[in-house]
Amino acid sequence: MKFFSDKSKIKAVHDADLKGYLESLGIYEDIVQGRRRCAYCGNIITPDSIGAVVPSGENILLVCLNVKCQDRIYNPEH
Repeated sequence: MKFFSDKSKIKAVHDADLKGYLESLGIYEDIVQGRRRCAYCGNIITPDSIGAVVPSGENILLVCLNVKCQDRIYNPEH
């Protein structure tokens, strides 16, 4: 299960629905082809390494499964 943050809400998408969700955002092919990176550590994001999808204005930030990166979603000063 993947989690998606929207300031006041946290949404979850089941792994079985993740591909469709990422396609609806227009970023699935970029992820599969290794063109997206974690917003915090810079590691390449794969379909198996997505920890969170975070809307940021007009952008969509991807965060990997690394605990330190996940923590920064909720504690950006770290």
